[in-house]
Amino acid sequence: MKRAILLAFLLFASGALFAARPVARWDVIPHQLAEGVFKVGVVTFHETGVDVLFTVNGKKVWKAKRATMNERTGVVEYVYPFDASKHPDGPVTIGATVTAGDGGKYDLPDLPLYANSNKTLGAKKIVWVDAANGNEFADGSKETPVKTIAVGVRKAGDGGVVYLLPGTYDMKLIGGGKNRLYWTTVRPAPGVKREQVRVEGGRSGTEKLRFQNLDLFSNVEPGENRGLAIGEGGGTMAWFDNCVMHNLKGRTSGISKPFANKLRAFVTGGVTTEMTFGPGAEIVRAHRIDKISGEAFTGGNLLAVNVKVNDIDPAGSEIVEADLYQGFAQRPHWTGDVILYGIEATECRCRGIVGRQLRDAAFVDIKFQNLGNALCVTRFSQGLENVLFARLDMVDQAWEWMRQDSGRENVWPRNVRLYDVKASKFTGYDTTDGSEGLLVESKCDWLPAK
Repeated sequence: MKRAILLAFLLFASGALFAARPVARWDVIPHQLAEGVFKVGVVTFHETGVDVLFTVNGKKVWKAKRATMNERTGVVEYVYPFDASKHPDGPVTIGATVTAGDGGKYDLPDLPLYANSNKTLGAKKIVWVDAANGNEFADGSKETPVKTIAVGVRKAGDGGVVYLLPGTYDMKLIGGGKNRLYWTTVRPAPGVKREQVRVEGGRSGTEKLRFQNLDLFSNVEPGENRGLAIGEGGGTMAWFDNCVMHNLKGRTSGISKPFANKLRAFVTGGVTTEMTFGPGAEIVRAHRIDKISGEAFTGGNLLAVNVKVNDIDPAGSEIVEADLYQGFAQRPHWTGDVILYGIEATECRCRGIVGRQLRDAAFVDIKFQNLGNALCVTRFSQGLENVLFARLDMVDQAWEWMRQDSGRENVWPRNVRLYDVKASKFTGYDTTDGSEGLLVESKCDWLPAK
């Protein structure tokens, strides 16, 4: 079907648009040890322009007036070069206030880091683990490794490193409590490839583990609903750095997901494949999602940036519909604080972006290829407040503003803005009737070039 491109027009009714607060998210894994200059990043968007005022321990230190490339993250964002050498080793609190050109403001939640230029913080110990030949009563040296990750983590200490030799391990009952201050890293030993170390998922029962360069797998049978890494009701966090996460039985066996029980997860690099859902994490950066049957992204409190998605297909799975992004809440509740930025989705037999009771969200630089039928649409109903869409190419996908006569509750847009948004057609709202709270423009020259 030939794509229709929205033409430029601005719609105002009495009280239609108001000063919207900027949508902003930290692009930093919290609680890291910073040595030397550590480039702190904030991803934020507003069509009137923004600046970001950074503070350290409450003191104003830096104002970023434009987005630049952050070499640490590979993301064009607002950057503060935090120099840890100017602070004594210990905890620091980074703050950021985003101010838009029209006066809208947003204070991000405080970001906890540790200055560590003198390298006095965190355990320095390295513990070796060998699933086949280790001994739990060994000292964990290269010559006499221990046998399990749990013992390795305990011996490495808070902030230490655990080296895994080739073999199969699991993350069940690693333990260590919820008071770990620093990230303890679990990774293959030097010279060992990722595919040589396989770790079965489970409930680790502990805090701040960084799984790095690992093959992480679940084994979800038909009829089961299980996560690979399982949290403690929001009381623990884990970092998955350049890991492959997958279900051995494939994407149509049971309901498999990378994370469960409100694990606070962070994902950098790596791949999610052959699972039902993509990673439900607070940050998903430079990741690849391949061959899933459900939502790639869902819910609130999310930054997904520079992510490639390929092959979403619910056929044969235990779910009915799939989406690139789904943000649903039941009134009077809302889903929000969401940024999807720099997302390329190909070979998708699913809906694009769907929302109900969605607010404070930005969808920027998204290209979506739909291979499905007419039921695969981008769709919104009920509350939609302070949501920005910019440079979206929803290839061969219809865009629906839901109305009661189409079988859904009316969408009520309040400060919803579309800039350079392309779809096969737009239905539901007659955007020539002066509908409140909706702005549509064909140009997007306020964003930096791709």
